[in-house]
Amino acid sequence: MKSAADSTSSPENALVFSPAIGNRTDDECVSRLSTSPPSATNALLVSYKQSPEELLERWRERFGDEPSSFGIIAVGNHGSPRQTENDRNVVSLVRPDCLGRLQTAMYLYLDQWSTTDRQQVLCFDSITAMLRHVNRTIAFRFVHSLTNSLRRFDVDAHFHMHPQAHDEETIAMFRPLFDTVIDGPPKTAPTISPEALSVLLDSPRRRFVCRYLAEIADTADVSAVADRIAVWESEAAPSRDT
Repeated sequence: MKSAADSTSSPENALVFSPAIGNRTDDECVSRLSTSPPSATNALLVSYKQSPEELLERWRERFGDEPSSFGIIAVGNHGSPRQTENDRNVVSLVRPDCLGRLQTAMYLYLDQWSTTDRQQVLCFDSITAMLRHVNRTIAFRFVHSLTNSLRRFDVDAHFHMHPQAHDEETIAMFRPLFDTVIDGPPKTAPTISPEALSVLLDSPRRRFVCRYLAEIADTADVSAVADRIAVWESEAAPSRDT
């Protein structure tokens, strides 16, 4: 097992194959949220399973002091939230299938904190729960876009995923999006060599095909792929007026 102490030199996106904070095996989650003292930390907690009150209670149990700035995004129906002195830091999203709203809510916190010099940390609980509400292609596109943005924001982020809940193909689909994988199942042997993959992706049109399958659909008619590639190629072509 690789621990957080081995990889705290710079912010990264980590995929953690374990239950999230609040469970008996949440040591990795806790260590990644506590790379800096609470007074020097901006913490964003995203959960499909726990209410804002439960998340805040878990934080206080684990760390004592609240972070300098924190945000809680509770996704799904957790009942009627109790009024607390920290309501301004809480966002509740009733529809778990609206990933655009989730992404916007996360960006609002991170953009606000980007002007500070404090450590920014994120716990996303979890990819497994998200996949109960959207298909894996939509989830992949969301996580791919989010992890790229988190790198720009210098956020030390980790995402939970329950390996027993997914087939090998789903795990293999998400694994490459992350800088570090913690306690994951062993990688399956590659079905294509790096050299062959390099030759395969040398063609721009082949890369567009891979983009289509990753971003739009797992399977598609040749005509649909050709139409989309034609659009992308026209968008990428330099204008004759310039």
